[in-house]
Amino acid sequence: MDMDMVTAMNAEKLLRAGLAASLLFLVGCKAGPEVTADDAAEVALDDAGFAPADVTSLTSDAAADGDGFTVSFHTPRGVFTYKISSGGLIEDRKYQKDPQSAPVESGKTPEDQAQAAKQEEPQKETKSENTEKKESKKEDQKKTTRSAEEETAISLALGNAGLAESDVTDLNVSMDGDTATVTFYYGEYRNTVQVDVANGQVISSLIG
Repeated sequence: MDMDMVTAMNAEKLLRAGLAASLLFLVGCKAGPEVTADDAAEVALDDAGFAPADVTSLTSDAAADGDGFTVSFHTPRGVFTYKISSGGLIEDRKYQKDPQSAPVESGKTPEDQAQAAKQEEPQKETKSENTEKKESKKEDQKKTTRSAEEETAISLALGNAGLAESDVTDLNVSMDGDTATVTFYYGEYRNTVQVDVANGQVISSLIG
């Protein structure tokens, strides 16, 4: 076999190896398409139970660690912040309540409003005193009949939403083995939270 034929065969082998490597690279690039910033925002909004029209200050920026996106938006309930992976999975979620502040009326300073509010407080307390006492008795009765597992489930569910028991209404819990379903209203929004009491983890959270 002459030298030219050997050289040609070696060149053909190198060409085939190069083509195979290129194909493997292309296949690797196509596997697992990454989500876009809009996709990440859609995932976060869907998990929180809001439509784009229901939120403000919606942002979806590349995550600091270079993997996925950080999505943040404001709602009537508070501020939600999500970490969405490049594969579209929710890696982290945070919720912070907005402080509720009444708008300043025209011609009145915040000090004037505070003074007026103090004068109105005794009247409001007198009108609602009986109602509050009845509701307090009902809540006390519910608490005394709850089991330790139910109390744990409620604590995990409210903690996941960044709320205290005094922030919500119509709080109920039902047990099915080690799984608890906690329901409550925050404002006009109904929350349903499933909790694994044995492992101390929130399984799912649904708003609306």
